[in-house]
Amino acid sequence: MKKGWSIIPIGGGKDKKAPLLPSWRKFQKRLPTGQEVEKWWSDTPNAKIGVITGKISQLVVVNIDDPLEFNRLGIKLINTKKVKTKKGFHFYYKYPEFDVHNSPIHNKQREQVGDIRAEGGYVIAPPSLHHDKNNNQDGQYEWVEVPDGSELPI
Repeated sequence: MKKGWSIIPIGGGKDKKAPLLPSWRKFQKRLPTGQEVEKWWSDTPNAKIGVITGKISQLVVVNIDDPLEFNRLGIKLINTKKVKTKKGFHFYYKYPEFDVHNSPIHNKQREQVGDIRAEGGYVIAPPSLHHDKNNNQDGQYEWVEVPDGSELPI
């Protein structure tokens, strides 16, 4: 919240990546209050931090799940703040002046190697723990390049 990002508690579902709120979509339009955030983490202290992407947080995140396959696509990303995930990286960019929606990134074989998280999406942020599909902790989200208040590139 210090950065003006809309955050929500995460930790439901098979791999603990689902929101813990019955309705999180309203936080795509408004920031949670300090009281809401305090209550969420008082009630579920082990919740992961979900950052809502899109206009509300002024963020677009490129999620690369398979860095080798992504590199084979020949796409060059502008250097930015990034997070190490279990399988790859999240690259954080400032939301542009035009609408951007969630979108998969496929390789030439039509296999998904990542996705763009923007309007309608969220990402899990550090220092949240990562869990496999059997709910076993198998890693942690970590900042590689920590946001320092400087402008994120477009």
